[in-house]
Amino acid sequence: MTKTRAGIGIAVLAVVAVLVVVLLSGGAGPIPGVVVKPEPSLADPVPYDGRSPILVAETEQRVLIELQRPALGELKDARALGAAKQLLEIKSLKREQIALRGALQARGVQLRDVVSYYRVWNGFAATVKTSDIPRLSYPGSQVRTVRRAFPASSEPVPVPAKSPLTRADLNQTPPVAVLDTGIDSKALAGYADPGYDAVDRDRDPKPGSLDGRKETSGTALAGVIAQLHQRVLPIRIASFRAVGGATEAQATTDELIAGLEHAVDPNGDGDTSDHVPVALIGVNAPYAGFTHSPEAEAVKGASGLGTLVVAPAGNEGAAAPGSGTIGSPASAPDSLAVGALAGREPQPRTKITLAGEALVDGAVLAGDPPPSGQTAGPVTATDTAALGKSLTRIRDKIVIVKAGANPSLQAAAASAIGARAVVIADPRDQPLPAMAAGRSAVPVIGVTGEPAKQLLNAKPGTEIAFAGTARGAQSDAPRGQQISPNTSQGPTASGLPKPDLASFGSALTVGVGGGTVVAGGSAVAAATVAGYAARLAQQRPELSPAELRANLIAGGVPERLPASRTGAGAAQDGFSAVTADPPTAVSGALDPVSTELSGTASDAVTLKASDGAAAQPATAQLVPGTPTAVTVRLAKPGTVFGRLQVTDRNGLAATVPWLVRPDAVDPVTVGALKVTGGRRVRFTLGSFKRGAQTEIQVAERLVLDLVDAQGNVRRSLTVKGGARDLMPAEYAYAIPRASLPSGSYAFRVRAWAPRQKDPTVQRSALIRR
Repeated sequence: MTKTRAGIGIAVLAVVAVLVVVLLSGGAGPIPGVVVKPEPSLADPVPYDGRSPILVAETEQRVLIELQRPALGELKDARALGAAKQLLEIKSLKREQIALRGALQARGVQLRDVVSYYRVWNGFAATVKTSDIPRLSYPGSQVRTVRRAFPASSEPVPVPAKSPLTRADLNQTPPVAVLDTGIDSKALAGYADPGYDAVDRDRDPKPGSLDGRKETSGTALAGVIAQLHQRVLPIRIASFRAVGGATEAQATTDELIAGLEHAVDPNGDGDTSDHVPVALIGVNAPYAGFTHSPEAEAVKGASGLGTLVVAPAGNEGAAAPGSGTIGSPASAPDSLAVGALAGREPQPRTKITLAGEALVDGAVLAGDPPPSGQTAGPVTATDTAALGKSLTRIRDKIVIVKAGANPSLQAAAASAIGARAVVIADPRDQPLPAMAAGRSAVPVIGVTGEPAKQLLNAKPGTEIAFAGTARGAQSDAPRGQQISPNTSQGPTASGLPKPDLASFGSALTVGVGGGTVVAGGSAVAAATVAGYAARLAQQRPELSPAELRANLIAGGVPERLPASRTGAGAAQDGFSAVTADPPTAVSGALDPVSTELSGTASDAVTLKASDGAAAQPATAQLVPGTPTAVTVRLAKPGTVFGRLQVTDRNGLAATVPWLVRPDAVDPVTVGALKVTGGRRVRFTLGSFKRGAQTEIQVAERLVLDLVDAQGNVRRSLTVKGGARDLMPAEYAYAIPRASLPSGSYAFRVRAWAPRQKDPTVQRSALIRR
């Protein structure tokens, strides 16, 4: 994005001035002694992530086994059951799970590291041999996918500033559960309650460490909540893990569900009357925007027990038409999904000196830059294997990286092979994204514009120095650019209108050890909204999680913000007198968008729809206790995000975001089936194309069978009901040699995209034994 500069008249004068300088200096350059100071490097505090949530299959794999009976939170009026009945229900669910595990073990399936869930989701997680997965299918149960999720915030950057927190005594209001990496309770100046660690399964959710690195994102998010004068219940669900030769902070689906189980029952006694009203999830599974995933079902279960889940939309940027980059669990219908506006707190700065001469104010994208060092590079590679070939020239150096399509991936790769620090150089005048929390082991600095060219032309071994990090003077967002270019875009993979709201994507907050840091990301935006939700829950304790969510969405202020990136608009702190049911609406291409408006007082309102659509009626008299039906019709059929705005005599009273989506969807792509040895099959599923607008195609269900020449199923190779919620990738299956059928057979794949009616079918050539 080009930074806004001077007007046309001033620009013409500037050109004339340059010509005069050239003439007076004999064409040799500027007049000696005249120094044109380069503008500070551009940066967005919201990181760009884009990693895959897929867990790579090894000899052992983590799986979720879901039972058919609803979890406690899915029962009708679960909150009204009382402690005794809730305990009886949990004990009954527990007996069924024990019986199922016994039956699987009788089949010879070994289940290790079992963790059970009863409150928000009915099932258990276990580690099994990958070869045993087809044997997990059992009547009354279903195998579900475990995915990775990453902190949806940037790596906090320490800055010299007064702490935004003052020490406080804990009040009697319920805390906000913060599910992320570990939280430094001492840094929160009295705002933290005792919590839970779902990773190590103990009562000490402090930040973990690995290879000398400490978890940071959870403390930063908790600090945003504390600044809104809310107590925090720390729940650690993410930690550092070794990933492909690097170390990254991440969570998995089973840990996320375990965290929600604790949020609805903090003391673990089976009585959920001590549930927190609001839980903030700080992690995001990129692109995995499925409606019925285990984590989406767990969000629904938490809502049934009185806990509203607030989740970041993700930091995967814009999507091409027909696609969406919303992650999970923001994609859950019952979650309050939050996108990131341009942050109020700019990315921190450091003055850079190259070969003893002042270069530019660089943007500190992660960590604390070293005082000085020698350059290496420039490099363009995006993986550790390619960079490893030049290991002796890079280790312990300040590695200059020429920015490509994904600068964060390049910086992480250089970090993983031993760089002392990384400088991303981008000659374009566009903001560089901050680094996602827990992704880089070393400091990362960004340089844009003409100084970036100088860095890229510097010889390896050039001395480079960095001054101390300081807070930025102002936001780098271009004028009129009210959203972060890196916040994710709706709809979800299953076609729901998300995000629901947006808020500022950066903040001055607290760091591990008590220092002051700057952090950004859609998780930071979600933390602010979680604080608003907690305050509203305290003011109006009679509101259910669904009513709380509807109230906050209705209070969104559009202010020319795109609905596909911000939902109802900018989140507001307070109670909305007018709400909608549903609070976000969706319809088919030929059907009207429908919702019902309710008000707390009798009032005359005017209804207006965006994008040339017509609201019917155009005016209405709201009467408490009597919902008013409203429909919206497009001027012509199409796929459109929009909003219904409700105004009264005081101005904007409510906003209802809506989505009109096509009735038919493009079928998911399945590549040709490649068979080796008669028993191994590989194929690609879906598609993914990264760019300024990411294109992605996922599968909601896949069934792989062995069929005869007539197409009759001889054996199914996927679990009962098929594999669910599949991301774009190459998939491989193998049959034990002893299990191969005699005669002739072929592999057949059937796959469905979300809302695809007839499956995409691919079949291999006939195999004869």
